[in-house]
Amino acid sequence: MFDRVRNDERLLQESPPTPNQLHFKDKEADSLYFAFLVLGVGSVLPSFIYGASVDYFNQVSTSAYLEFPLNAALNAVLFVFSVINALYLDRLGFTLRIFYGFIAMAACLGALPVLYALHSLRVIGDTAYYWLLIADASLLGAADACAQASLYGVTSAACPPLYTQALMQGVSVCGTSVTLLRVVIKLFIRDVLLSSHLFFAGCALYCLVSAAQYAVIRLRYPLFRRFLNDAATTSPTLMRRAYEVSPKGTVVKPAESMSFRGQVLILLSRWPVLEVCLMLLAIHAQQFLVVPSIIGLAHDFIGSDWSAVLAIATYQIGDLIGRGPLSTAYMVPMRYIWRGVLLRWLNILGICVCLPPYVLSGSPYPMLVFAFLFGLSAGWLATSVMFHASGRVDVKERETTGYLNILAIFLGFIVGSAAAFPLKSFVWAFPKMWVRWHDATL
Repeated sequence: MFDRVRNDERLLQESPPTPNQLHFKDKEADSLYFAFLVLGVGSVLPSFIYGASVDYFNQVSTSAYLEFPLNAALNAVLFVFSVINALYLDRLGFTLRIFYGFIAMAACLGALPVLYALHSLRVIGDTAYYWLLIADASLLGAADACAQASLYGVTSAACPPLYTQALMQGVSVCGTSVTLLRVVIKLFIRDVLLSSHLFFAGCALYCLVSAAQYAVIRLRYPLFRRFLNDAATTSPTLMRRAYEVSPKGTVVKPAESMSFRGQVLILLSRWPVLEVCLMLLAIHAQQFLVVPSIIGLAHDFIGSDWSAVLAIATYQIGDLIGRGPLSTAYMVPMRYIWRGVLLRWLNILGICVCLPPYVLSGSPYPMLVFAFLFGLSAGWLATSVMFHASGRVDVKERETTGYLNILAIFLGFIVGSAAAFPLKSFVWAFPKMWVRWHDATL
């Protein structure tokens, strides 16, 4: 698939090259790229689980639209623990946080069928079941923060930008795979409960696979170990870890000014860094503003919530193309990113007018087209921003920049999820408001 030759060591020292300069050196580099893609899939599984299981949570809970509080809990804890991870957990190193973060994610996903069984057996009541689901989502967010933020931290600190693109492509592969897996299971297993529990079990298993994958590349990939060794004098986490595990006096303790706490305010005071964070926040806030909450309100032309599932699948396919083929062929220059973000608001308006009783709600096809374009732009713009980000800072600041970028993405999740419910209420109420205003002016 990749037949070009890449000089990895040059990429470590220089600013990110253009996509045409990204070259693979040998089969080991190919293998490491796909390993990071696999890890990228596992790192964002929690962000797609609830959106792909709206029908399940509507059936098992007496609370309407349970996916809203679940997503809110997940994303809020995801952001808070990402901050804690960057500030206080760096002494654990990257490997422990990533490996055990994936293990904890698998445990949280595997707990969902267990909680339902306890609820169906009347061991726990409706209120306790509701709050246990919220608690499970919160723990899932904490585990994902440790795994995902640390994964982007080590990739930004030690690896060429190409591997960050592999993680970003894994995000789109995850969204598409999760949604399509949900579709396939629903096709062959009509029982929503059984199909959902199998779905959760499969996702938990993949988290375990991700934990094993990181252990393998850490222990058995000389290329990745070389990246880590080369970054041992520039990555604050790797420097501190080396200081703590080495005999006293053999390794110099890294200066506090190189830590996340020492660099974060300085970096945010620079417009190139702050602009990247604002771009990532805006792109992902737009995403969670619409997916899955607003798209899920579309008229169900097929029945059994199939229209919403297919619309989300179409979005994910567009996102996959944007992060994969489009980003590989051409990265959007930074000067055009804000224009793309502004154009996406027109895309959001198009999605809203596809909801009943608006003008485009009479056919499923407009919603599918708008959902595809929305996913395409999200994947392409986000990957382009992440690709250019490391070239805007010194090599010693790339780890902290990686943390800031992932925090901006998580903050976008929170802002978008929080704004989704008011937008949904407005979309529903606007026709009645318009009728009342129109009648009053006659």
